[in-house]
Amino acid sequence: MKKVEVDDGIARFLQAFESMSKPFPDGLTLGEHLVAGAVATGASVFAMHPMDTIKTFIQKTRVVDGIEVVKKLNILSASAELVKESGPLGFYKGVGPNVFGQAPAGAVKFAAFEGLSIWADRKLFETKKLGTNLKPLVDLGCAAIAFCVCSVVLVPGEVIKQRLQAGIYSGSREALRSIWTAEGARGFYTGFSATLARDVPYTMLEFGLYHQFKRQVDTIKVLP
Repeated sequence: MKKVEVDDGIARFLQAFESMSKPFPDGLTLGEHLVAGAVATGASVFAMHPMDTIKTFIQKTRVVDGIEVVKKLNILSASAELVKESGPLGFYKGVGPNVFGQAPAGAVKFAAFEGLSIWADRKLFETKKLGTNLKPLVDLGCAAIAFCVCSVVLVPGEVIKQRLQAGIYSGSREALRSIWTAEGARGFYTGFSATLARDVPYTMLEFGLYHQFKRQVDTIKVLP
Protein backbone atom coordinates (compact mmCIF):
# COMPACT_ATOMS: atom_id res chain seq x y z
CA MET A 1 0.00 0.00 0.00
CA LYS A 2 2.81 2.38 0.94
CA LYS A 3 4.68 1.56 -2.27
CA VAL A 4 1.59 2.40 -4.33
CA GLU A 5 1.26 5.75 -2.51
CA VAL A 6 4.94 6.54 -3.11
CA ASP A 7 4.66 5.61 -6.81
CA ASP A 8 1.54 7.79 -7.02
CA GLY A 9 3.40 10.70 -5.47
CA ILE A 10 6.35 10.32 -7.84
CA ALA A 11 4.01 10.14 -10.83
CA ARG A 12 2.23 13.33 -9.77
CA PHE A 13 5.54 15.11 -9.22
CA LEU A 14 6.79 14.09 -12.67
CA GLN A 15 3.48 15.15 -14.22
CA ALA A 16 3.71 18.57 -12.53
CA PHE A 17 7.34 18.93 -13.60
CA GLU A 18 6.45 18.01 -17.18
CA SER A 19 3.63 20.55 -17.24
CA MET A 20 6.16 23.31 -16.46
CA SER A 21 7.86 22.61 -19.80
CA LYS A 22 4.65 22.81 -21.82
CA PRO A 23 4.12 26.26 -23.38
CA PHE A 24 1.10 28.41 -22.55
CA PRO A 25 -0.90 29.91 -25.46
CA ASP A 26 1.50 32.88 -25.45
CA GLY A 27 4.41 30.52 -26.19
CA LEU A 28 6.05 30.73 -22.75
CA THR A 29 6.26 27.83 -20.31
CA LEU A 30 5.28 28.09 -16.65
CA GLY A 31 8.95 28.20 -15.69
CA GLU A 32 9.58 31.05 -18.13
CA HIS A 33 6.59 32.96 -16.72
CA LEU A 34 8.04 32.52 -13.23
CA VAL A 35 11.46 33.82 -14.30
CA ALA A 36 9.97 36.74 -16.27
CA GLY A 37 7.77 37.75 -13.35
CA ALA A 38 10.66 37.54 -10.88
CA VAL A 39 13.07 39.57 -13.04
CA ALA A 40 10.51 42.24 -13.94
CA THR A 41 9.36 42.66 -10.35
CA GLY A 42 12.85 42.59 -8.86
CA ALA A 43 14.18 45.19 -11.33
CA SER A 44 11.26 47.58 -10.84
CA VAL A 45 11.37 47.24 -7.04
CA PHE A 46 15.13 47.94 -6.99
CA ALA A 47 14.74 50.97 -9.25
CA MET A 48 11.90 52.50 -7.19
CA HIS A 49 13.20 51.58 -3.71
CA PRO A 50 14.64 55.07 -2.99
CA MET A 51 11.18 56.63 -3.42
CA ASP A 52 9.71 54.00 -1.12
CA THR A 53 12.39 54.80 1.48
CA ILE A 54 11.66 58.53 1.23
CA LYS A 55 7.93 57.86 1.72
CA THR A 56 8.62 55.81 4.87
CA PHE A 57 11.06 58.47 6.12
CA ILE A 58 8.43 61.20 5.71
CA GLN A 59 5.81 59.14 7.56
CA LYS A 60 8.16 58.19 10.40
CA THR A 61 7.41 59.64 13.84
CA ARG A 62 10.13 61.51 15.73
CA VAL A 63 10.47 62.35 19.41
CA VAL A 64 10.55 66.09 20.11
CA ASP A 65 10.64 67.18 23.78
CA GLY A 66 9.45 63.73 24.80
CA ILE A 67 6.48 63.82 22.42
CA GLU A 68 6.15 61.68 19.29
CA VAL A 69 5.41 63.89 16.29
CA VAL A 70 5.43 63.50 12.51
CA LYS A 71 7.77 66.14 11.15
CA LYS A 72 6.45 67.87 8.03
CA LEU A 73 8.84 67.09 5.20
CA ASN A 74 8.63 67.16 1.43
CA ILE A 75 10.57 64.91 -0.94
CA LEU A 76 13.58 67.24 -1.15
CA SER A 77 13.86 67.99 2.58
CA ALA A 78 13.32 64.32 3.44
CA SER A 79 16.05 63.32 0.97
CA ALA A 80 18.44 65.86 2.49
CA GLU A 81 17.79 64.62 6.04
CA LEU A 82 18.10 61.00 4.95
CA VAL A 83 21.51 61.66 3.36
CA LYS A 84 22.58 63.56 6.47
CA GLU A 85 21.58 60.65 8.74
CA SER A 86 22.66 57.65 6.66
CA GLY A 87 24.55 58.88 3.61
CA PRO A 88 23.54 58.15 -0.01
CA LEU A 89 23.22 54.42 0.74
CA GLY A 90 20.40 55.30 3.13
CA PHE A 91 18.06 55.41 0.13
CA TYR A 92 18.58 51.67 -0.21
CA LYS A 93 17.86 50.68 3.39
CA GLY A 94 15.98 47.38 3.32
CA VAL A 95 16.46 46.85 -0.42
CA GLY A 96 17.69 43.27 0.08
CA PRO A 97 14.59 41.93 1.88
CA ASN A 98 12.42 44.00 -0.44
CA VAL A 99 13.86 42.52 -3.65
CA PHE A 100 14.16 38.99 -2.23
CA GLY A 101 10.55 39.18 -1.01
CA GLN A 102 9.05 40.93 -4.02
CA ALA A 103 10.85 39.00 -6.79
CA PRO A 104 9.52 35.53 -5.87
CA ALA A 105 6.15 37.08 -5.03
CA GLY A 106 6.07 38.66 -8.49
CA ALA A 107 7.02 35.33 -10.05
CA VAL A 108 4.16 33.58 -8.26
CA LYS A 109 1.67 36.38 -8.97
CA PHE A 110 2.27 36.58 -12.73
CA ALA A 111 2.51 32.82 -13.23
CA ALA A 112 -0.56 32.13 -11.07
CA PHE A 113 -2.62 34.72 -12.93
CA GLU A 114 -1.63 33.34 -16.35
CA GLY A 115 -2.29 29.77 -15.22
CA LEU A 116 -5.67 30.62 -13.69
CA SER A 117 -6.69 32.61 -16.78
CA ILE A 118 -5.84 29.68 -19.08
CA TRP A 119 -7.70 27.27 -16.79
CA ALA A 120 -10.75 29.56 -16.82
CA ASP A 121 -10.69 29.81 -20.62
CA ARG A 122 -10.54 26.03 -21.03
CA LYS A 123 -12.89 24.96 -18.26
CA LEU A 124 -15.42 27.79 -18.19
CA PHE A 125 -15.55 29.53 -21.56
CA GLU A 126 -14.55 26.90 -24.12
CA THR A 127 -17.06 24.51 -22.51
CA LYS A 128 -19.74 27.25 -22.64
CA LYS A 129 -20.32 27.03 -18.88
CA LEU A 130 -20.01 30.81 -18.79
CA GLY A 131 -20.65 33.42 -21.44
CA THR A 132 -17.74 35.42 -22.83
CA ASN A 133 -19.34 38.58 -21.44
CA LEU A 134 -18.23 37.37 -17.99
CA LYS A 135 -14.53 37.21 -18.91
CA PRO A 136 -13.72 40.59 -17.30
CA LEU A 137 -15.23 39.40 -13.99
CA VAL A 138 -13.33 36.12 -14.15
CA ASP A 139 -10.12 38.09 -14.80
CA LEU A 140 -10.75 40.05 -11.60
CA GLY A 141 -11.24 36.83 -9.65
CA CYS A 142 -8.05 35.28 -11.08
CA ALA A 143 -6.10 38.41 -10.17
CA ALA A 144 -7.42 38.40 -6.59
CA ILE A 145 -6.48 34.74 -6.09
CA ALA A 146 -3.04 35.31 -7.65
CA PHE A 147 -2.25 38.11 -5.19
CA CYS A 148 -3.52 36.15 -2.18
CA VAL A 149 -1.18 33.30 -3.14
CA CYS A 150 1.86 35.56 -3.64
CA SER A 151 1.20 37.52 -0.42
CA VAL A 152 2.46 34.56 1.62
CA VAL A 153 5.93 35.35 0.22
CA LEU A 154 5.50 39.12 -0.12
CA VAL A 155 4.43 40.24 3.36
CA PRO A 156 7.44 39.01 5.40
CA GLY A 157 9.78 40.92 3.09
CA GLU A 158 7.59 44.02 3.41
CA VAL A 159 7.65 43.84 7.22
CA ILE A 160 11.45 43.58 7.35
CA LYS A 161 11.92 46.29 4.70
CA GLN A 162 9.69 48.81 6.47
CA ARG A 163 11.37 48.28 9.84
CA LEU A 164 14.82 48.71 8.30
CA GLN A 165 13.69 51.89 6.53
CA ALA A 166 12.29 53.25 9.79
CA GLY A 167 15.63 52.62 11.52
CA ILE A 168 14.23 50.09 14.00
CA TYR A 169 16.92 47.56 13.06
CA SER A 170 20.37 48.05 11.60
CA GLY A 171 20.38 45.01 9.31
CA SER A 172 18.34 42.15 7.90
CA ARG A 173 19.89 39.56 10.21
CA GLU A 174 19.07 41.60 13.31
CA ALA A 175 15.52 42.17 12.02
CA LEU A 176 14.95 38.46 11.38
CA ARG A 177 16.30 37.45 14.78
CA SER A 178 14.47 40.18 16.73
CA ILE A 179 11.10 39.65 15.05
CA TRP A 180 11.31 35.87 15.49
CA THR A 181 12.33 36.18 19.16
CA ALA A 182 9.79 38.84 20.12
CA GLU A 183 6.80 37.94 17.94
CA GLY A 184 7.38 34.50 16.46
CA ALA A 185 6.28 33.57 12.95
CA ARG A 186 3.21 35.82 13.24
CA GLY A 187 5.46 38.85 13.49
CA PHE A 188 6.48 38.43 9.87
CA TYR A 189 2.81 38.76 8.88
CA THR A 190 2.07 41.96 10.78
CA GLY A 191 -0.37 43.99 8.68
CA PHE A 192 -1.25 41.00 6.50
CA SER A 193 -4.97 41.83 6.32
CA ALA A 194 -4.23 45.50 5.61
CA THR A 195 -1.90 44.49 2.77
CA LEU A 196 -4.63 42.32 1.27
CA ALA A 197 -7.19 45.12 1.63
CA ARG A 198 -4.86 47.53 -0.19
CA ASP A 199 -3.26 45.32 -2.84
CA VAL A 200 -5.98 42.84 -3.83
CA PRO A 201 -8.16 45.58 -5.41
CA TYR A 202 -5.05 47.13 -6.99
CA THR A 203 -4.01 43.79 -8.53
CA MET A 204 -7.58 43.12 -9.71
CA LEU A 205 -7.60 46.44 -11.57
CA GLU A 206 -4.04 46.02 -12.83
CA PHE A 207 -4.50 42.56 -14.37
CA GLY A 208 -8.19 42.97 -15.15
CA LEU A 209 -7.62 46.11 -17.20
CA TYR A 210 -4.50 44.61 -18.78
CA HIS A 211 -6.43 41.60 -20.11
CA GLN A 212 -9.33 43.78 -21.22
CA PHE A 213 -7.04 46.08 -23.19
CA LYS A 214 -5.34 43.05 -24.75
CA ARG A 215 -8.72 41.80 -25.97
CA GLN A 216 -9.57 45.21 -27.40
CA VAL A 217 -6.27 45.33 -29.29
CA ASP A 218 -6.81 41.81 -30.64
CA THR A 219 -10.30 42.88 -31.79
CA ILE A 220 -8.91 45.94 -33.58
CA LYS A 221 -6.22 43.83 -35.31
CA VAL A 222 -8.78 41.54 -36.96
CA LEU A 223 -10.89 44.43 -38.27
CA PRO A 224 -10.61 44.90 -42.08
